[in-house]
Amino acid sequence: MLSIPVMLFTSIAINLISYIFQASSGVEFSSGLENLEMTGLGSFLTGIISMAIVPAIVEEFSVRGVVMQPLRRYGDGFAIVVSALIFSLMHGNMVQIPYTFIAGLYLGYVTVATGSIWPSIIVHFANNMYSVVIMSLSSNFGDAVSGLASVGILFIFAVMGIVGAIGFFTMRYKVKLEKGVKNLKTGEKLSALVKNPPMILALIVMALIILTSIEF
Repeated sequence: MLSIPVMLFTSIAINLISYIFQASSGVEFSSGLENLEMTGLGSFLTGIISMAIVPAIVEEFSVRGVVMQPLRRYGDGFAIVVSALIFSLMHGNMVQIPYTFIAGLYLGYVTVATGSIWPSIIVHFANNMYSVVIMSLSSNFGDAVSGLASVGILFIFAVMGIVGAIGFFTMRYKVKLEKGVKNLKTGEKLSALVKNPPMILALIVMALIILTSIEF
């Protein structure tokens, strides 16, 4: 309950910062979703599956599961940060990278704190579902309706966040992040990571994709 509104309001803040940066610098970022139309019930249901359900499950199992869990031997904090970086680069565009990195930190922490990947899947789904709903309302009923719905949804999530925060601090729930292999320094951990050939190839491919989304 606390993570969902934190992620959404962080997204709004970063989008605002990105807009200001683009307007002042003349650099334009493209996500490829600017002209996406979601008209009708069919496209809405397709959007739920392709943009909310599938990404939440596949990305969480691949990033917070396959990528992050083996890295925890180097320390939970290191694993969370590196997996968040990879998660952000996977999106391949500068519109989403800043936000998805911070969201990745949240999702990684939630996974470690709960000892389960399912809470992060639920939070990820809720975050993406918000976008699907707003895009569908905008396509079918216009920006005024989608804007009003956005305010209403954010208000509900804000209340959820307050309730979740009160519950979190009332329980005094603390999670101790394990340090992992103590005889390795941060530089040695990063060196072990980037010397992995598949990782190098993946980073190169993601960097090339990101560059194509920037227009000067």
